[in-house]
Amino acid sequence: MIYLTRKAEFSASHYYHNSELSAEENKRIFGKCNNPHGHGHNYVLEVTVKGIVDSRTGFVIDLKELKELMNREVIEAVDHRFLNKEVAEFQECQPTTENVAIFIWNRLQPKLHVARLHRIRLYETPDLFVDYCGEASLTRRYLFCASHRLHCDSMSAEENLAVYGKCNNPHGHGHNYALEVTVTGPVDPATGMVCNLADLDAFVNEKIVERFGHENLNTLLEFEGVVPTTENLCIEIYSILKGFPHAAIEKVRMEETALNSFEYAGGREIRP
Repeated sequence: MIYLTRKAEFSASHYYHNSELSAEENKRIFGKCNNPHGHGHNYVLEVTVKGIVDSRTGFVIDLKELKELMNREVIEAVDHRFLNKEVAEFQECQPTTENVAIFIWNRLQPKLHVARLHRIRLYETPDLFVDYCGEASLTRRYLFCASHRLHCDSMSAEENLAVYGKCNNPHGHGHNYALEVTVTGPVDPATGMVCNLADLDAFVNEKIVERFGHENLNTLLEFEGVVPTTENLCIEIYSILKGFPHAAIEKVRMEETALNSFEYAGGREIRP
């Protein structure tokens, strides 16, 4: 099975409003996104299809055909549109990133025959994206900086130096960590969301960013007797975030540097 991904971009505006709720409830739930004049995004769309390579053409699908399908069914429908007012599907549901991804899936899935639709990934911003493949997941990116020293007390000085190299520097070193938190669950028909982003932001900022930001990880109780590698940091952050009450934590992903990243899903296999 070969997986092929095609990207596209479009610009659109929208706002969130549930006519069955009071003005106060809309403002509380949606915040600034309830502004009736709307706000906009430069969306980045990734469409991933899967299939068997054709023995004659060498293609899973002709890229020209996929590009034309995406342009016809998606880009022409939403590009430079006010989604609430100009796209019929969003007069009945919130034009959240979750629902826009579902809209794109429903547009493309019946039209693909040679290859099958595997996943829609839609970036609202570089720090927020939704995956949809029959179930929606939302990923949010957070930044914090911290320092650590990689050192195992049960190993000799020579062993520590051999295993950890420069990272065993007794004065430590630091990183600008990028944390991606992925949550899954049903899309609430009232809000159009897997969970309210404000709730997720508040929880992650309180439990993770404020806790670990500008700290030396070796000095924290969480890493007493544990080497604060980014692997162990992933496990600890996942364990803390499991307490989020509004959606299931699917996984966490940590970028230690531009070259190193780590993912953890509570011991389960990471889904594609």
